Amino acid sequence: DILNLKSINKFITNKLVRRIREDAGKYRILNERDLESLVYHELRKKLYGYEDVKISTNFTATGISWKRKSGGAGKFIQPDIAILESKDKNHKPKMHIAIELKARTPGKAAAQGPDEYRTLFSSRPLQKDFRKLNKLKEAGIIDTGYFLYLYFDTINDEDTVEKILRKELRKKNIKKRFEIIMIN
Repeated sequence: DILNLKSINKFITNKLVRRIREDAGKYRILNERDLESLVYHELRKKLYGYEDVKISTNFTATGISWKRKSGGAGKFIQPDIAILESKDKNHKPKMHIAIELKARTPGKAAAQGPDEYRTLFSSRPLQKDFRKLNKLKEAGIIDTGYFLYLYFDTINDEDTVEKILRKELRKKNIKKRFEIIMIN
């Protein structure tokens, strides 16, 4: 079978999101590791028939850095999940999709104000995730990048939190070359 990126992206933004919502609603996802396991499992089921497609939670793109000043050790990017195409061991794997995951535990995120989200989205770990996705896209290494954020909030809906994220990206002068998926 030939890899159909459009179909995979549609799956990620529709069925995968529905499945995450379902499991989160039943408190089956309590942390980032649970989220990564579910995403990996669902992608594995979806891509089962594609012999040349691999899913990796530990794939490293070398020779590229998200840091402004490159050089020295650490010239690599490792997204949380990568969807790759690789014919056999003689072909260098081609990364098509990179996904960065972030999950807030239900107890930590119940009723947050906008300031907590601003602090989170401007934090170094998340800024690094955004820069990684942008760099992979700019360098033509991926076709699509996703930032998937799962949180449990009784006050702020997904549109509100996404607007806060977009504003933080603008404030930090980070272009958004990736898709945002908010799941509350």
